[in-house]
Order: sequence, then structure tokens, then C-alpha cells
Amino acid sequence: MAIAAVRVQVPLRVPFQFPFSKNYLIFALGFKLYQQEVLNTGDIHFGLQIIRIINPFKILNLARKNVLKNFKDLKSHKSMNWGFIGFGNIAHKFLKSLIAVPGQNVSAIATKSGKDTASYKCPEAVIYNDYADLVKDENVDIVYICTTHNFHVDQVLMCLDHHKHVVCEKPMALDLASAQKIRSYPRSTFLMEAMWTRYLPAYKKAMQLIKEGLIGEVHWMTANFTFDHPGSAEGRHRNPALAGGAMYDIGIYPLAIALDLAGNKAPVEYKSMANWSEENVDINMTFDMRFENGFVAQCFCALDKEGSNDAIIMGKKGSLVLKDFWRCQKIEHITNEEVYTYYLPYTETGYFHEIEEAVQCIENGLMESPSMTIDHSVLVSKMMETLLKDAKNG
Repeated sequence: MAIAAVRVQVPLRVPFQFPFSKNYLIFALGFKLYQQEVLNTGDIHFGLQIIRIINPFKILNLARKNVLKNFKDLKSHKSMNWGFIGFGNIAHKFLKSLIAVPGQNVSAIATKSGKDTASYKCPEAVIYNDYADLVKDENVDIVYICTTHNFHVDQVLMCLDHHKHVVCEKPMALDLASAQKIRSYPRSTFLMEAMWTRYLPAYKKAMQLIKEGLIGEVHWMTANFTFDHPGSAEGRHRNPALAGGAMYDIGIYPLAIALDLAGNKAPVEYKSMANWSEENVDINMTFDMRFENGFVAQCFCALDKEGSNDAIIMGKKGSLVLKDFWRCQKIEHITNEEVYTYYLPYTETGYFHEIEEAVQCIENGLMESPSMTIDHSVLVSKMMETLLKDAKNG
């Protein structure tokens, strides 16, 4: 397959705290583009094609122009004090992105087992042992919930009772009844399920290209999310009491993309199959869905094997491949004769963009994110419950 062109896009912005040195930024971004688009392919011919098509000096000039423009355009946000409920590995990644968003501060952390780490990483934050004490803290404007899945519903409602804005890790609810309870619960503050993939520049670009008709009407998609996690019976991945299993932990990612492409509508047909661990959680699962307009989604998730984590979205006029779709930074637009590449890196650990979305929504007086509505969260929870039951009964 001949490569006719490569479209390279540089980051939409850089972190506000990034040390601004024009020459350094030009070099860093230019090298990053070269590294990702040439070295990581492992294909010398592909690399030579890129160099022939795009003069490296043009890449550097493009980087320079975008860096200068985006540095000027970078705006400050509403200053907000964040509280963390839970402080495990995901919280550490979230924190790294949070401090890169202008105006955001960590005011308090409630953790059962990570007090020393919390104190070290956030020396100015108040450290609580009891989650209830954090939501009573009047200095906390917004709460990030990142405990195990089984606690999310009660903690969301507790935060809403105390009029805190909430960003809750996915899944926010494990079943339809719990999700509906959250949706109908009285609230005066912002609420969002932290589906961070939804806000990545590459994901947003892919959805934009689809809406613009680049690949025509979408007929089919497939997405896998797998990793080999040995875990233990007590750990969150395999413990039923902690809502363990592949679907809740990673299957939600391909499921959410499929439902997004389907216009937030439930499938008219579905089938799921799973293998179950000794602890009786789904260690891997495959699920297929067909929607009213004929669109078909085929997905797979696994906690016991490594594999490709790409998503392929096929339309009448071509396909989009989202490389490592759940943390996508690279899109390939494929037709029968051409391959175009879009490279859109995320900022910091990637959570930067969902944090920015939440802050901007609150600034604009919104109660939810238009990109991840509560109705969409309810549908995701409903389909997780439905597919798990179907696999169990199958």
C-alpha cells in the first residue's frame, strides 16, 4: 500500500507551568514527532517516505508556530480546590495532570492506606482518614473519587449531599438501578463520570472526522482492551466484593466508544461470552452489538493476556484506526490506496483534558459534560449489567 501523505498535528497546548524556552520547545516537539512517526514504526521504508514527503525543517517550523500560538492562547481557569477520595495509583496520575491545569489546587485528600504518600506528594493538603470528613471541608470545591468501583455510588451521593462538584472514576455505577438513582438524585452541582478517553485530543479529532463525513456512514467497529494482570484474589481486579472483572475495569472503554458511535442508543441485538476466574469474575469477555441503523460493534476485553489495544472504525469510504485507543495519540485514516496519519499527543498523563473539561463546564454553569452526559453514563451501566448477565447465562 503506497503512502501518499502524512498529516502531522502538534499538541493543542502545553502545560502552563512548562518552562518557556522557544528553542527548547521547538527541538522537543520536533524530536517527538520524528520519534513517534519514524522510529517507533520499526519500518525504515515508512520513515523514508515521511522524510521525503515532509521536510524536517517544515516540521520544526510547524511546531514553532503552534507552540507560540498556543502559548498565547492558553487561558487561565477558575481557581478551584480539589479533594481526593482515595489515593491509589490512578490518583497519582490524575494529580500529575491536575497540577498542570491553571488555577487548580489540591486542598484535601481522604485515604485509608496512602496517608504517607499523600502527605509527601501534597504537603499543603489536609489529610483525612474518613471520607465523610473531606466532604464536610468547606475549602473543597470539587471532589475526585478514585476508590474501588463498589464504593462509587455511595460516595457520589455523599458528595452531592454536601454540594460538592464531582468527577467520579469509571464506572460510576455498576448497574442500571444504581445509575438511575444517581441520575434522579437532587443536586445543585456538576457531576461527570471520568471517562478520560472521551476528552483526549486524538479521540475528539476522530469523532470530528467522522461527523465531517471523512469515512462516510459508519457501519462497523472493533476495539480490544487487554493486559496480563496476574493479580490476587484480594486485589481489586479479581475480587467480586470490590467489583472486579474485565468488563468493569477495562471493557467499559470499548463499550463506551461503541455507544458513542451509536448516538447513545442501546443495541437491538447483543451477545456476550466470558471466561470466569476462580473468584467468579469475568477474566475476559467478548461482546457483539447490533444497533437499529445496522451499525455493528465487536469488542473484547481481558485481564489475563496481552494484545493489540487498537480500535478500528469502518465506514463506507474508509476506516480510522485509533492506536492504543484508550490512551490514543495517533490516528490512521485508511482507504484502499492511501494512509494518512494524525498525531495528537495528550498533555501530561492524559487526565489533563478531562480535568479541563470539568473546570470549563463549571465555569459555564453546566451541571454535566455535553461530551459525557449522565444519560450516557446510565446507558453504559445498563449495558455492562446486561452483557455480564448474558455471558453468565450463556
